Amino acid sequence: MSGITPRPEADVGQVVLRAAERPSYTEVFLTAAAPANSLPSDDAVPLLDRAAQRLAAFGAEPLQIKLYATPEAMPGLLRVWHATAEMNGLPTCPVTPIERPTMDAGTFHGLQVWALAPPDDGPRGLVSTLGTAPDQVRRFQGPGFALLHAANVQAATHAGGVTELNGMFERAQELLTRHGQTYGQVFRTWIYVRDLLTDYADLNRSRGAHHARHGVSPETPPASTGIQGASGSAAAFMDVLALDAQDPTCAEVRPLRQSDRQGTATSYGSSFSRGMALVVEGKRTLFVSGTASIDPAGHSVYLDDPDAQCVATLLAIGGLLEREGAGLEHIRMATVFCKTPQAAQAWRRVTTLLRIPNLPAVVVQADVCRPELLVEVEAIAFL
Repeated sequence: MSGITPRPEADVGQVVLRAAERPSYTEVFLTAAAPANSLPSDDAVPLLDRAAQRLAAFGAEPLQIKLYATPEAMPGLLRVWHATAEMNGLPTCPVTPIERPTMDAGTFHGLQVWALAPPDDGPRGLVSTLGTAPDQVRRFQGPGFALLHAANVQAATHAGGVTELNGMFERAQELLTRHGQTYGQVFRTWIYVRDLLTDYADLNRSRGAHHARHGVSPETPPASTGIQGASGSAAAFMDVLALDAQDPTCAEVRPLRQSDRQGTATSYGSSFSRGMALVVEGKRTLFVSGTASIDPAGHSVYLDDPDAQCVATLLAIGGLLEREGAGLEHIRMATVFCKTPQAAQAWRRVTTLLRIPNLPAVVVQADVCRPELLVEVEAIAFL
């Protein structure tokens, strides 16, 4: 498989599958993470195989798959994942490859899968793939609503700067329109920019202008993460999640605008909500946007102190969840973006010392939206 040979004795890393049941379907959150910050590609193979086996045993149908690895290792690991997924009977799905350097000699950070599963006696085929590569999207048909997920959306040409950012957003709109939805129905985006610190202001301008053109309310923009990441030659790419509530009584989304610890992101020029709640059948999936050490006035705090930034970030996420009657223990999946190896060490130190509930998280090296910010965390919670 792609020149990467698994070592049978290797049993490294952790695969965590957390299920969240609704009456008509179950959400499945799988995290396959390196034990520290990364693994060699050889050791990632049995981890990926174990992940595919667990998803298949649960009857899970992936809606979103994200793979984090170095640029050099990504093609081989993608081939490994597709091969082991096929061997275990999982459907062929588009994957978002997020290329990041590792903090040691490894090449693989982790795998994240958000999937849906029918009840034990229910029919398969909840999630389907529409279109042809590279423009495939995944669609989940729920009772009275549909979710559409577009992965690794890129501009048609990689011109860089505002031109490419604008092209990325327009491409997302084209894909949604092709499948009967609009950008106004988008409630969660994941945006990756190769030169984040250089292009972040342009990202905010491009995103805001796109929202205005397509009827996105400035008061309730989608939840979002804007973080450093690469995918081949693209300067920017994104994942998009949209809701088509065919029967509004069956599903709705509502924004989580602010908490006692953080004000609205729109107050300092960032066009995203702190989080979004997807409400279906009396249960809520909470999509927490990328969150960092920012105070209620929008200022970065605890500069040059990675431990304190980790604590502030956890408190900010906890404050947002608290408004929904939830807490950190309700998190089903998270990504931790660390600017430096020291920040990653601080994250592990803080979560261990404070005995934070075991968060199934992938830890990735990446620049955060401000030079002084060292840690950013996104999460999905369920209650």
